[in-house]
Amino acid sequence: MSRYLFLLLVCSISVFADSVLTLEKAYELALMNHPGYRVEKFKTQAVEENVRQTQSRLLPKVDISASGGKYEYETYYNGTETSEVYKTYSLSLIQPLYRPELWRAVDQMQTRYDTSTTELEKQAQQVGVDVIKTYMQMLQAQANMDKLQFQKEFYDTKFRKSSEMIAMGLSNSVELIEAKVNKEKALIDLFAKKREYWTLQNKLERLCKAKFDSIVPLKSDKGFSMSKEEWMSRLHENKDVRIARLSKKAAEDEVAIRRYDHYPKADLSLGRSQNYTNDPVAHKYDNKAFIQLSFPIYQGGYTSSRVQEAILLLNAAESNEELAQLQIQDKFEELWTQRESLYESIEVLKQALDSSKLFLQSVQSGYEKGIKNQLDIMEAKLKMKSVESELNISHHDMMVNEVGLLDLTGQLMIQNI
Repeated sequence: MSRYLFLLLVCSISVFADSVLTLEKAYELALMNHPGYRVEKFKTQAVEENVRQTQSRLLPKVDISASGGKYEYETYYNGTETSEVYKTYSLSLIQPLYRPELWRAVDQMQTRYDTSTTELEKQAQQVGVDVIKTYMQMLQAQANMDKLQFQKEFYDTKFRKSSEMIAMGLSNSVELIEAKVNKEKALIDLFAKKREYWTLQNKLERLCKAKFDSIVPLKSDKGFSMSKEEWMSRLHENKDVRIARLSKKAAEDEVAIRRYDHYPKADLSLGRSQNYTNDPVAHKYDNKAFIQLSFPIYQGGYTSSRVQEAILLLNAAESNEELAQLQIQDKFEELWTQRESLYESIEVLKQALDSSKLFLQSVQSGYEKGIKNQLDIMEAKLKMKSVESELNISHHDMMVNEVGLLDLTGQLMIQNI
């Protein structure tokens, strides 16, 4: 019996784990299943292969070849016609000795790999922003639904009381109609908010590619203590700024690589060939060892034009870095202004919540003394729930603002959630 109970408990926990979704789990599932993240991941892996390819150009190149077949010829020195099966084998090795453009190309490709890695991190952050915003909007919708559900109950009770009072002549048809309109509007508002919640739930399920019944609420009283100066000191870690900075570095490498086309080049070439022939004057084998030098002299201005093109692209990359920094600064100021406004709203709503609680206590006290009725208590509770809902929504807006700042400073990672 205890064994069966244990299995039942395990199954219950598994079902609960599948039906309730946490924010961290949502982010992890989205990263595993988001096609945009997979695209950047495959691109990064491809660039990593390009790094290996570029590095391989600095290593020796070894080739072996063989040929054979029917060979007929007539020599001048003896006038004899010869028909034979001719075979030859050759082995060659070429080692770059002085190729500065190859060394610089390795640095450039490593920079491009760092850029691709940063693009992958940026895509991961974007997935995180989408998931977290949707998650927060669902929590806000839940807070609104709680308020609207109580509002519906309040107007249902008010309509029922008005119906009873009109039968006793203590009310009139106008008050009854008003109560009916309020009741129906409360029901419409509740249905609209539920549809909004279901839409958000479907969106989160598409992002995570997982079904769930509910999400885990977050603590809405989190403190946000980091100062503006501390946030600003981290703006240089922004992914767009880092990508622009790496792009400028790659452009600098490209200028150097193209300038190296004016430089001489040196390669070591080693080779051996073995010939099998009846020709008495042909070489039986050849061993070669050469230092091959090449000096560019004139190419019609092609190399100079390519260098100038690279310089112009470098100027564009420098301007792009400056533009990225300017845009990030503007975005930060926008987020910080929103943050200060939310701070003020939260403080006011906290005071309003305290006042609404005091008001509810006074109404309850009046009810005990026979001065107030049940509707008065429900109306006071509705006011308190409305303030609570607005306060929760503001707290979640502050969390979204925090996510925006983490994204802006390149720190939006699972461990920071």
